[in-house]
This record gives sequence, C-alpha cells and structure tokens, in this order.
Amino acid sequence: MIEELLEEILTKDYQKPIAKSWYLQPLKDVENVCYRQEIFEDLVNNQKLLESLRDFTEKMEDVRRILRMTKELGYEVNKKGWFLEAGFLYCSTIEKLSIFLRHVEINSSGLVNFRNYLNRYVSSVRYTALKSDCELVRNIIRDVEIRPHPPTRSGNSERIRK
Repeated sequence: MIEELLEEILTKDYQKPIAKSWYLQPLKDVENVCYRQEIFEDLVNNQKLLESLRDFTEKMEDVRRILRMTKELGYEVNKKGWFLEAGFLYCSTIEKLSIFLRHVEINSSGLVNFRNYLNRYVSSVRYTALKSDCELVRNIIRDVEIRPHPPTRSGNSERIRK
C-alpha cells in the first residue's frame, strides 16, 4: 500500500493531490484497512512525522509541476535549467525525508517498509548516479561565464567562455 503511494508520487503525471487520491481509494480487504489505520495512527500520534510527509508530498508535487512546465518552455536552455532544478529538488526532498525517517519512532509496518525502501533507494546506484549527474552539470554551469564582447553584425554582444 505505502509502496503504491511512493510509486504514484514518483511516476504519475497528473494534477490532483497525490496523498488525497491514495487516501480516498476505497478498501474492501480487512487486512488493508488495518494496514492503513496503523499508518494513520503513526501520523496522528506524531505531528512532526505528519508534517514531514506532508512536506515531502508537496515538494514531489512541485517537482512534477516543474517538469510539466519545462514541456511548455520555448527555449531549450530554459528547459534544461528547470529540469536540473527539478532534479535537485527531487534529490534534496528524498534525502531530507530519508534522514528524518531514520531518526523517528515508527510503529506501523507500512511506514517502516517505506523508510526501508527510501534508505535502499538513496543508497542505490540509480539514485546516486542521478544526484552525481545533477551536481556535475551544476558545476559545469558554474564554470561558464559570459563576458562582454564587441557587438557582431547580428547585434550579439556577449561571448560564452568556459
């Protein structure tokens, strides 16, 4: 169940709030009802945990919003810049929640599984490569400077140097 929520957060591209759609999904199996109730008991009993998960879902929605926005931008440089920012927001959000969950008491099996999944994911080759690639690109961009140059026939008065 919580794994399905994470999968939905990371892969779906639609506009309605993530956690709300998961919560409103009706359950018919007693085991799933108990599973969900345990999770909500953890959330009700720990306001910091609830706020942390709320912040996580809001930031993931921001990532999706930025990615949608990049599809509408006209300039390729702008698209790539915003795509990079989405990558950094994604990584920092995942890491922030992973660190928080390591230090908080959790009783429900759903949130324990979620914490374990995040810990494995943050340590995975796939995640570390994404984070490393984002940092590499950002460092390359920082090294690029734009210097004034005499205007050309086209009126361009800047030259890019590395």
